[in-house]
Amino acid sequence: MRWLARSLCLKEKNHQPILRLREDYVMGEKEKLVELRQNFKLMLLENPDYFGNLTEAGLAIEGFEPVIEMASNTFYEELTCVSFIPETNELRAVVRVKQDTGYSGGPCTDGSKEYVRFYVDYDRDGTWVDEGVVNFDAHDLPFEEELCYAVRLPIDPDKRTCCDEAPVLPRVRAILSWHYEPPADQPDWLPVWGNHLHANIQIAPRTGLWCLLKKKFLDLDIAIDPAKLELLADVPGLFEEKPTLLLQATLLALKTQYGDKVEDARLGYNLVYAMTKEPSQPTLFDMAEMLKVSGMDIAKITDFIKVAKFNTTYEEVKCVGLNRDLSVLHAGIQIKRPNGYSGDLCHEGSLEYVAFYMDFDSGWEYMGTTSVRVHDIPQIPGDDLWYSAALPISLTKHQKEWCQTGKAKVRAILSWNVVPPLTIPTT
Repeated sequence: MRWLARSLCLKEKNHQPILRLREDYVMGEKEKLVELRQNFKLMLLENPDYFGNLTEAGLAIEGFEPVIEMASNTFYEELTCVSFIPETNELRAVVRVKQDTGYSGGPCTDGSKEYVRFYVDYDRDGTWVDEGVVNFDAHDLPFEEELCYAVRLPIDPDKRTCCDEAPVLPRVRAILSWHYEPPADQPDWLPVWGNHLHANIQIAPRTGLWCLLKKKFLDLDIAIDPAKLELLADVPGLFEEKPTLLLQATLLALKTQYGDKVEDARLGYNLVYAMTKEPSQPTLFDMAEMLKVSGMDIAKITDFIKVAKFNTTYEEVKCVGLNRDLSVLHAGIQIKRPNGYSGDLCHEGSLEYVAFYMDFDSGWEYMGTTSVRVHDIPQIPGDDLWYSAALPISLTKHQKEWCQTGKAKVRAILSWNVVPPLTIPTT
């Protein structure tokens, strides 16, 4: 299969750290950071703008001058990706914990908190809505490897449209801050330890009678106050019925719609791959005829499938992490193209499958497969859209006794429209 990608724990840079210390510091840079980390809260008690992060963000407090200019330092922890699940309205993020110490104690202690606050700009005009904050506990752990933690925040989107209207594609800002909760309603606030990260997401369109009623009023040229329509939508049970989904577009329709924007190998991939598993000659003949009628070059499609390597032209899995509190594996998926996903928001679109594997120091173990639905979004922002795939797992048999902690490697294999193999990967 070629529409595949895999990830262990990859890293996306977004905001460069600022670190300018007074000239009278003569220690090495790491030693400086260790000292500042150990005395972080004491320094803030002495001076709320001790590190100059408030001044840097334009939020300086009168009467306090920075002693050290340091903001968005990612030596200890860093946000690596932010993504969204449209079906469940969940914002997700992966935090990379980089050091084995600096988190206020080992697994027998409370450790320290890593906070992530999410903001959403629904109209992409700089108006940020504070959606809330989540956190997880970080500890000093005797591991050389960097660790990836996932967090989630369910939201109730402020803005949604029907599937035949312009999609809602908000900008998300996540702020990671160690040991200090990012203040509410301050999207420009800079953490001392942590960073900002941005991503574009897609809000699921409205479904049901709300859209049907709105369309009917428009067809009859009847004006209606949108606010009153919103009130009707809030009546329990009134608009729960969903309209019948349009059938998935045929190959001929997709070929006509896409033209040269999407190659035959992409359009016919799912069908031709299924044909390789089909034992019936008459069925194979019918499928081949369908491809021919659709104007597909079957040889190009089969040649594409024969080459066993990863192709990330349309989608790519960029980071993985574990939500320890919920025992859920998470993968952030980057969608890169406006077309090639089998239909717009009024159609079924296609599925991005993610298979997860974990290695608890005894070889790879298949944990399960999940998926997220994606669509053609012609208005896709220039820096792509980010989706999330999440898989609840059971880690009971791998858990240690109190005050002990284990680790595991995670591998995610992303496959467009075809379920990845269940066999344990060897590479």
